[in-house]
Amino acid sequence: MENKGSLSCPVQVKPSDYTNSDLPERRWKIFYGYKQEFYLTDDERNFFINSFLKGDSFVQVGQLTLSNKFLFIVPIKNKKKIDDVLDNIQLTPEERKKSLEAAKKVKENLVNILNKKNDRHS
Repeated sequence: MENKGSLSCPVQVKPSDYTNSDLPERRWKIFYGYKQEFYLTDDERNFFINSFLKGDSFVQVGQLTLSNKFLFIVPIKNKKKIDDVLDNIQLTPEERKKSLEAAKKVKENLVNILNKKNDRHS
């Protein structure tokens, strides 16, 4: 069975609140793809990220069930510095090295693809 975490809502939240970016407490946008975007509070976002980092596949955030298949999460109001977000992510030196190596391979592949396209058009 899939791992699942849950965060209960202390106040009554309408389902439409998760899709309303105008609410001041909804400061984070989570995007899943084709027009599937939801807005989370700071507490909801922290709970979701912590559950995701623990390995949960699905997380119940109030009345919203979210999966770990999201594309990105971005701040939408009172934007925080990217350094503040990155400080919450702890990598071991080995994980950091592997991440940098993987990024280098992706960069090399993109350069090769672009070079091949340029050669065809020359």
